Amino acid sequence: ESISSYGGYFKVTGTSRAVYGQATAVDGSNYGGYFTAAGSLGRGAYGSASGTSGRGVYGAATNNGDVYNYGGYFTAAGMHGKGVYGAATDNGDGLNVGGYFTANGRVAYGVEGYTPGQLGMGVYGHSPYNGVYGLSTGDNGHGVQGNAIGSGGHGIYGRASGTDGAAIYGRAESNSVTAIYGHGGTGGKAGYFEGNVHVTGELTKAYTAGTSNLATPIAYAFIMSNGTKASGTPNVSCTWNSGSQRYEITISGENYYYN
Repeated sequence: ESISSYGGYFKVTGTSRAVYGQATAVDGSNYGGYFTAAGSLGRGAYGSASGTSGRGVYGAATNNGDVYNYGGYFTAAGMHGKGVYGAATDNGDGLNVGGYFTANGRVAYGVEGYTPGQLGMGVYGHSPYNGVYGLSTGDNGHGVQGNAIGSGGHGIYGRASGTDGAAIYGRAESNSVTAIYGHGGTGGKAGYFEGNVHVTGELTKAYTAGTSNLATPIAYAFIMSNGTKASGTPNVSCTWNSGSQRYEITISGENYYYN
């Protein structure tokens, strides 16, 4: 037979408080309520809500001044501790969220993560599909935004170690969008690649009217004085024209477009 025992049990049926604690000292570490649990699965405080809009645990910090206050503040000291752990256990097709946070200000953060360690991550996501997913519904918004202010920093850093993986992958779903867009400021570079670059389509660049918009040569070759091609693209050939008594260089299989 199991026995449920309580150090204290309080119950109210109205809108009043079953337990109310208040700490009024302005200095030191004081607690309106202090709870401990020593068991391996113990809970210092446990809250449960069965209503449609209920809250198992609710915290509010009401000071509106220029201060850092917290509706809830949690720490974990263990090697694998988690300051806050949230789990959504419904396995159905609905949209369930382990943790949900909102912030209403113009410059506000729904979630802010900070770690001072050299190898730390302010925000870390782990999943066999999408570790971190960002969605922006406004005009000119950013699903994920990264900002680096330190020397040599990276606003967004991607690393791929699997076969055929991509450190950063962009996909454009329509003709008018760009999968990956880079903007270079004054003296900056929109893109910098250290190593080989492979392009399956055309690589274009905006030129003045009447000139080609192809950013790379459609063909190139190094021709020796005897007409032999030492190197170059396969679509270049060099032959001797006995009638005109000169070598003719032919480029095949290319269309040259102009703006």
